[in-house]
Amino acid sequence: MLQGRMRSALGVDLPLRVVFGAPDLASLASEIDGRGPEAGGEQSTIPPRAPGEPTLPLSFGQQRFWFLEQWQPDTPLYHISGALRLTGELDVAVLRRSVRAVADRHESLRTTLVDCGGERRQLIGPSGSVRLPVIDLAALADERRATLARRLVQSAAETPFRMDGGPLWRAVLLRLSPTEHQLALCLHHLIADGQSLTLLLAELGEDYGKRRAGETVVRPPLPVQYGDYAVWQQKWLKSDRMKRELGYWRERLSGLPDVTLPTERPRPAVQTYDSAVHEVDLPVAVALGLPNLAQRANATPFMALFAAAAVALGQARELDEVVVGTPVANRTRPELEGVIGYVANTVVLRLGLDGCATFSDLLARARTVCLEAYDHAEVPFEQVVQDLRPDRKASHLPLFQAWFVVQDELQVAETFDGLAVEPVGATPRLARYDLRLELRRSAAGLRLVCEYKTDLFTAAGIEGLARQLTTVLEEAVAAPGLRLDELTGRLRAAEEQRQAEVAQAAAAYSAGAVKRRRRRAQDTGPVTS
Repeated sequence: MLQGRMRSALGVDLPLRVVFGAPDLASLASEIDGRGPEAGGEQSTIPPRAPGEPTLPLSFGQQRFWFLEQWQPDTPLYHISGALRLTGELDVAVLRRSVRAVADRHESLRTTLVDCGGERRQLIGPSGSVRLPVIDLAALADERRATLARRLVQSAAETPFRMDGGPLWRAVLLRLSPTEHQLALCLHHLIADGQSLTLLLAELGEDYGKRRAGETVVRPPLPVQYGDYAVWQQKWLKSDRMKRELGYWRERLSGLPDVTLPTERPRPAVQTYDSAVHEVDLPVAVALGLPNLAQRANATPFMALFAAAAVALGQARELDEVVVGTPVANRTRPELEGVIGYVANTVVLRLGLDGCATFSDLLARARTVCLEAYDHAEVPFEQVVQDLRPDRKASHLPLFQAWFVVQDELQVAETFDGLAVEPVGATPRLARYDLRLELRRSAAGLRLVCEYKTDLFTAAGIEGLARQLTTVLEEAVAAPGLRLDELTGRLRAAEEQRQAEVAQAAAAYSAGAVKRRRRRAQDTGPVTS
């Protein structure tokens, strides 16, 4: 968002690496003065589209998800879902009006995909077309009610969407008692990204609160709609600037191996998606020391966490370089900040581990890798894949198989005025990526979430990776100048010690079992084996 605000206010397009590289405000001001208007003459803002078009082109992100839907029809892999428990006196009629109002404001929430002469395009539905069904479970017994509520929330998250019938999102309200409800939300990635869910909840809560208080709800129209972005993107992708940006990725990812994440188990010929999750709270010292570690390196906490994850992955999977995908919000233009739609992009981070003497050296390299990726993040990932033309196989995703993300826990406590609000946890049953490492920040600290495909990794292997990442972070926070060879040596020693302890415990248990069996034999007489 920083880049967008600078572009809007100052008329300059300043790369993040320049912002991070400026030692003080005076140097940054000098950089701004020396740049002038955006290079290349591209439009600095996204204009509203010309009226009268009955259908609109798909954005490149939408084209990708449409392709994936044809590749794997009726899959929930590309759904964004969540559920909230609402405790208190909920006015269902007001909530219904709020759902309609938010959908009326955002065209993406009324969008379906239609076939226009062999080309898939967006069709915007009429206002007032979105409904909020209510399922009343209050009369059921407690256990039956809780079980059915879980199933209904899961069904809301996993039921496929009709691409041409729409809408491509749903909200379902479960009434558990007069003062307890659950609101389940699910949006297809064709019309939403992670930021969209945050925006949807914020607008829904604000609208509900005002209507509940008897206020007239007047919201200014959005500067642009998602369809405007799609039209603009199609034109931008033909610009000289996009060609230059694409050239960066062509060079950066040159020579990338077919598979960038070795697995514990043999990879099936066709991808499977059954998943498991391992979660662990990181030590308080790590959560408190991470900002200082990043600040000393003129980096962000994400960069420090990425460097640490690279060390742990490199050690666990015997890698000389670590390749991950990571999401970027891509809302660098102010007019996109409040738009519900798939604006986000995926960038590939490729970090070599060789040639770095200390963790500080690796962090500096990770910083450079991230800043360069951010500066070229507007190129759609789909364009990068098309340009590189990797050998597409059904056994794995192209370019990367590991996903790395750092994000704040969704804040929902104050979403609906007059109601106590808390998230309803749900365990995902399918994994899109072979391995997803998520660092989740909250007021309680830092939590590591490892989601993995059970056909590729074992629970013991993932638990070992989590331990190694925890150790790397503890060591890096305490001594950033620690040599990497010493750090990896400590990781090996710790794992060997743990394996020895496990073997010793197993032997002790086995010996104890023999003694118990003999004691039973003495008490009951001879036992045949």
